Amino acid sequence: MIWIHSQCTDSNGTIVYSAQNGGFMANMLDYIDWRGDITIHQSGINDVDCLIMAQISYMNFDGVVGNEPAASFGEAVVTLSEASQRLFELRDSATKGLLLSDNDTLLLKKLASSRRFGSMKLAAYRAVADEEEEKQFGAVCIFPGDATVYISYRGTDDTIVGWKEDLNMSFQTPVPSQVEALKYLNTVAGTFEGRIRIGGHSKGGNLAIYAASYADKQVQERIRGVYCFDGPGFMNHVLDESNFKNIASQIHSYVPQSSVVGMLLGHPVGYTVVESTQLGIYQHDTYSWQVLGRYFVCLDNVNESSIFMDATLKEWIYSMNSEQRREFVDAMYAIVQQTEAKTLLELSVNGLKSAKLILKSMKNMDPSTKKMIQRTISALMKIAGRNIKYNHNM
Repeated sequence: MIWIHSQCTDSNGTIVYSAQNGGFMANMLDYIDWRGDITIHQSGINDVDCLIMAQISYMNFDGVVGNEPAASFGEAVVTLSEASQRLFELRDSATKGLLLSDNDTLLLKKLASSRRFGSMKLAAYRAVADEEEEKQFGAVCIFPGDATVYISYRGTDDTIVGWKEDLNMSFQTPVPSQVEALKYLNTVAGTFEGRIRIGGHSKGGNLAIYAASYADKQVQERIRGVYCFDGPGFMNHVLDESNFKNIASQIHSYVPQSSVVGMLLGHPVGYTVVESTQLGIYQHDTYSWQVLGRYFVCLDNVNESSIFMDATLKEWIYSMNSEQRREFVDAMYAIVQQTEAKTLLELSVNGLKSAKLILKSMKNMDPSTKKMIQRTISALMKIAGRNIKYNHNM
């Protein structure tokens, strides 16, 4: 079952903003300008804070934040302000290859200089990209200062193997990063006694839900919230398992109005729709998500393009069995591997060369695999065409 929230309320249930009322449009960077001087003790953690902390996991803290949750976090922690300073000292001023986007650079600087976020402590940073295991995983512990820990799981990064693992979710559960996320949560819970929040953007949101759902019971009892920001869901047979029911009341799921990624597969709870200033797939960028004060700007529903994509992709995915999905994903990945690119950036920078290698790989592919790819893509086109015709006639 899916339900949609069209308005934002405070802790007393009073409506403080509804998209129909209109309002000043701003994003999480503006939020820090507005509320960066307000400490956590003055105003507790809200969902916009949780989105910001989810975004922090995309930062490359290698060599800056310790990667082992020792018996006591006391020796491993570093403040966000200190981590920011060290990070920019280690890299050149342009921070090339350091962060996911220019906005991440600006975000980190704003966070570091704010009263609300600068003193937050970081620990247990992990980042793994393993081609052999087809695993891409990242996480960091954030201590807001309210006797809780926020476990921030990284979403899909720029690595090709990261995208391959995402596609593997269409036929495999658990994937390696989900196993790693669960292990990470249980380890952190064993070294920290307070309440726990978990969150992530994109695949990170999926990892947050998976880890919370399969965590030890005593760990689940300490979870104060699970935050999924436009993260893909799970196969239907996985959702039927009782694990998700144990944690469903703690899950807070958000998607933009033209969501594609967050609508993939099935979700254990409903979602709140957040207004984005971007178009289409670019709404996956959380810097386009609108906020007003300490609340998201919410809408009644996702738009028609999101509904169309959701219906089309779900029908396409479930028209194949698990083995057929595996064969298709592995074949497409094998084609991309011929370019020898490790990241999407490398793939795009060498665009012409990559295209030639991909075409050559497809030309030399054995007939049965080539036919399977053509048949699978053709099925997607037919389903999309049928849905377009159906919507047009309604």
